Amino acid sequence: MLLFCCDWIAVNNKTIDGNVECDFKENDDGSISAEIGFNTCDKIKKEDKLSIHFRIHSKDWSAMNFENDYSMGTEKMNKTDRIVVKYKEYFF
Repeated sequence: MLLFCCDWIAVNNKTIDGNVECDFKENDDGSISAEIGFNTCDKIKKEDKLSIHFRIHSKDWSAMNFENDYSMGTEKMNKTDRIVVKYKEYFF
C-alpha cells in the first residue's frame, strides 16, 4: 500500500491554501500512477507557476521498486510529457 504526503502547494512561490488529495491507479502493465488533485479559492492564471511538493512511500516504509520509474536516472529536473495538468475540462 502506498501513502501520499503533501508538504505544500504554491503558485509563483507563494504558498496557497487548499485540500490536496492523491488517488493511486494500477495500470494494465502493473505500474502505478498517482493522480493528484486539489481545491483552492486562490486564482491561478495560465502563466502562473504551480508547485506541489509531495512524497510517496510504502505504508511500512519498505523499499520501492524503481525499475520502471521514468523519473529516475537523472539529477537534472526536466519537463516531462508524463505530467498532465487538467483544470475543469482544459488540459495544459
